[in-house]
Amino acid sequence: MMEHFEFALGQQVLAYSQGLLYEAKVIDRRVTNSGCNQYYIHYKGFKAKWDEWLDEEELLEVNAINLGHKRRLLESRRKLEKTKTAYERRTAVASSSKSATRRRVLENEVMPIVADDEVLVIDDEPITAIENEVVPVFGNRAAVRPGRGIIFHNIPPPMLLANELRSLKLPRFLKGARDIDRTMHKSFGMVLKFPEKNFVAEVLHEFTKSNFFVDDDVQKKYTIIFPVTLMKYFNTSVHSCLTYKNEKKHRLQNKGMSYFRQRMIDRPNINYVLKNYLNPRRIWCYLYGPIYLLRLLVHLPKILVTNSWHPEYDTNMFVLHIKQLMRFLEHNYDTYFSVYDYIPMDHNTRKTKNVFLRQASARWH
Repeated sequence: MMEHFEFALGQQVLAYSQGLLYEAKVIDRRVTNSGCNQYYIHYKGFKAKWDEWLDEEELLEVNAINLGHKRRLLESRRKLEKTKTAYERRTAVASSSKSATRRRVLENEVMPIVADDEVLVIDDEPITAIENEVVPVFGNRAAVRPGRGIIFHNIPPPMLLANELRSLKLPRFLKGARDIDRTMHKSFGMVLKFPEKNFVAEVLHEFTKSNFFVDDDVQKKYTIIFPVTLMKYFNTSVHSCLTYKNEKKHRLQNKGMSYFRQRMIDRPNINYVLKNYLNPRRIWCYLYGPIYLLRLLVHLPKILVTNSWHPEYDTNMFVLHIKQLMRFLEHNYDTYFSVYDYIPMDHNTRKTKNVFLRQASARWH
């Protein structure tokens, strides 16, 4: 059977490299032993020694939306570099004078005295301040204490958001679903079936229509922004962060493509919600079921920190929506989660399937 590749030989693409997007050209393709599509690309304006193999999830089409994303990533990187330079300059100033008890923050500006329970904010950004170390940030409050040799450091927005999300705890039933998911894969070598309904995009769409979703904006913009944002995160990270080893061994990505193509033939009138807001070739949020969405919620802080891009979204509202999404999934866990969604990967695991399903079903409920 011919392999399905999203990008053609010679096609111009945008490629992720160290948190930025670069214009590139596809010059070769291959399928790895784990079933992942990879492309050998040449970066425009760079020598051939920088050519490299990249996974399919690290490439994007060249279009207006993705070019805008490329520009925003570059602007974010420049802002971080500017912050780093200012931080190094302030560190040098702080260490040069031993007797000063208060340091100048910027030229012609004197640092105000900050009480133990106050937060210093410059340009709407929380600032940490403590001698020779960065203070952890909790929500929009930074633990700020006065002291000698005070150093100021802007916390990048993705890290702020990740700190907020780490404080959220999975509800009890979702934690049970998470435990069973890991046991099914790691202990019994089972894999998930491709669902006929309730795939990730559909679940997010149902959430925005439910009473759990809050949208105070007059134009109701979050009703679109929230599901599209999570769908983008999901499509980009599902095969790099959200799949187990046995799923990769099962060639999940390739089988998913084949299944999706066949579903398009068998069910041509199926409604793919919010498809106009995404790259049409990003099929994964229309292919995988709710348990993958649960995995995304668990790994979202790590995904935010390891990528320079972050949602163009009010932080407090985004955290609120993630929290409410967890409640929505718990409220509907009978609909979205079942041990019978798992199938054996090979003949040996079939022998233990029925016994474990009875045990897991009792535990699930």
